[in-house]
Amino acid sequence: MALRTPKVILMTFALTALLVCPWTGDAMGHDKRLSNSLTIEQIKDRVTQDLRPGTSLEGVERYFTENDVEHGYYKDSNSVLAMIKNIRGGQLLIDKDAQIIVKLNDAHKVSSIEVKPVFTGP
Repeated sequence: MALRTPKVILMTFALTALLVCPWTGDAMGHDKRLSNSLTIEQIKDRVTQDLRPGTSLEGVERYFTENDVEHGYYKDSNSVLAMIKNIRGGQLLIDKDAQIIVKLNDAHKVSSIEVKPVFTGP
């Protein structure tokens, strides 16, 4: 019986680690820098680090595509709008999403970036 106790403790620890560990793209070894496991501040930091002023429209679209982020270019406003749904910080019945607005200049290069929360619920 004394030999089984360490095995039970070890199995309990391993099971707890599997259940508690956050399985994001980054934790699984993917190169994604954006995911819904991030806070709005973390998303803003990463996007502004990765999409520097002067980045081309093609570079912006490639960045969001590689990170599996919904996005689209809007010619009327000359901007790329992106959305990461269900990010950290939502409440029981209220979802928190991150809206990313990448404004481009006349040469279709990044001029500014805005990241803001969007709340939705029942």
